[in-house]
Amino acid sequence: MSVKSSRTLLVAGVCAIALTGCTASNDPGPTIVPPTTVPAPTIPAPTTPGEETTTPDAAPTTNAPEVDASLWCAPGDADEGDVEVTFGKISAASDEWASSIDRTWRHYIPVTVTNRMDVPCTFDLWLDGAVDGGRTANEDLTVPLLPGESYSFQAFDLEEMVKFSADSKDAKPAAKITPSVNLVTRDPYLDYYDLTTEVGKVEGKGGDATLPVTVTLNGLKPGMPERTGLSEDDMFVLGLDADGTVVTKASASIDPFTLGETRTIELKVGGGSSSDDLRNQMPVATYDDVVTWHVALQPAKTKLEDR
Repeated sequence: MSVKSSRTLLVAGVCAIALTGCTASNDPGPTIVPPTTVPAPTIPAPTTPGEETTTPDAAPTTNAPEVDASLWCAPGDADEGDVEVTFGKISAASDEWASSIDRTWRHYIPVTVTNRMDVPCTFDLWLDGAVDGGRTANEDLTVPLLPGESYSFQAFDLEEMVKFSADSKDAKPAAKITPSVNLVTRDPYLDYYDLTTEVGKVEGKGGDATLPVTVTLNGLKPGMPERTGLSEDDMFVLGLDADGTVVTKASASIDPFTLGETRTIELKVGGGSSSDDLRNQMPVATYDDVVTWHVALQPAKTKLEDR
């Protein structure tokens, strides 16, 4: 796993893309379809912020010899219909993200990504923002999603792409900006470890804000593929709002745990470039909307990717 619609956005409306196609301008936007019931692996139950939860029975310390790869998406390029990407109209915010680009206000494009598959999947997306008569900017992200689950986020530093009329909320860009999906790839989203997790409260302010997450590894879940390649694990801490939409995503590549080890990881959660190498697409204030957490931890590569 890597941790890394042609329309004018100045007119009200949204553009929904299923990989490459765009809906008509009067489309009200995607309706989230309830996920199909399948024998998918169980993701640990979400917890309320600050509350500790323990996965019931300790998993065996070795993986089961038989692995049913159909429980997860296959690695590779996403097929049409696997994922839906919806672009909204240009919006504005004044926060630590704006400060990181030396502005009082910043402008961005709201985006929602929805897993339309009936299995858990991690999507790597490359989005383009083309400025009429100018350059094309890029936004890339990685997010694990359950069937039917969505991630809503803020894409692009539009002031870095085109001149705006002022440093203000209602400022207008000097040229039309058209977002599109360049590429989507997928990797298995694995409920790999039996974990005890506790997500703390955001500490610090602005670009220095961090989220402490305490994790104890109790064992491996049965039926998981053997890890290969890199020695690191990929960690995602997903914050869900009252509607069940993923609205925050903190991530890190970490050294693997030993059995029974407890460790606290401090994840940077400032929005935009203030989150350093692992760019966060949502500002710190969004963490106020989180009511449940998913902590996802799995090897960076397994035998599923070697098939």
